[in-house]
Amino acid sequence: AFLRSPRTGRVWWFANILDHPVPAQYPRCPLSMAEFDPQRQCLRRASLQVVQDLPPGAPPGKTDRPACDEDCGRQYTNFGAYVDRESDEMVLTLPEMPKVSWADFTSDCIQIRIRDDG
Repeated sequence: AFLRSPRTGRVWWFANILDHPVPAQYPRCPLSMAEFDPQRQCLRRASLQVVQDLPPGAPPGKTDRPACDEDCGRQYTNFGAYVDRESDEMVLTLPEMPKVSWADFTSDCIQIRIRDDG
């Protein structure tokens, strides 16, 4: 997801950004953000920061090539993103999947508010 900060005009990309290629689109954590340079059409490496990583006790992925949901571990994907027009904050809403197990298919929804003051 791309969001433009109404405070600074900077464009931010929110995604699962890792330092290596990933097979089968896993792992799907941590959720990170990086500033997008619209002139050069690239991300600014120095701006990369983790928004949400695995909390203590969360199930990590068991493999880079999962055969079932249980192999995937905690995921930070399928999130919503918008700019709060009253506070000028960028807001992410995301489920922590899975909270307990994939069989019960429940999760907590986290709201993360990001204030870009430059």
